[in-house]
Amino acid sequence: MTDSSIKPINNIYFWILLASNPLLLLWENHIDTYFSENFTLILTLCAQGVMIFLDREEIVKAGYDKKPSRIWIIFFPVYIWQRVSLFHRNYRPLCILYFLIYIVLIMFSYKQDIADTSCKVTTDIIKEQFNSDTKCLKVVLGEEITKNHYKGIAQLSNGKSLNIIVEERKDMIYVTIPYQ
Repeated sequence: MTDSSIKPINNIYFWILLASNPLLLLWENHIDTYFSENFTLILTLCAQGVMIFLDREEIVKAGYDKKPSRIWIIFFPVYIWQRVSLFHRNYRPLCILYFLIYIVLIMFSYKQDIADTSCKVTTDIIKEQFNSDTKCLKVVLGEEITKNHYKGIAQLSNGKSLNIIVEERKDMIYVTIPYQ
């Protein structure tokens, strides 16, 4: 295409993709308790796919022949980097900041998954060992004692708090309730 047929790209779907993914990651963390992990992963990938598809359509509408590959729907950060590189926009510092924020959110999500699983395990321990219907409502992980070994506080349905030790070993979560 000639330069005269090229118009500015409408970046709305690109910006929605950038803004929505950290929000989807946080939202995914909360709906995992209601839906399976696979469902939330598929939902997130579909949302990313729709935004990438719509963004690619805007690139075509603007008159550009080259556009980022569809394969990067699977790993959208590469799509974002590729799109920025193709159109020589000065968004690279923003992309680097975005990726750093995304990594922090993934780490937060991972730690939150440990806390959620610890809460379920704590409820099971209370039911089995203390013969009580009290449930764990929330676990707040504190300092990391050693690698994959945390101090935590379990908030219980009876209004009490319980000190716990949480350990992650080979994709399993172990909870110890020390003498209170």
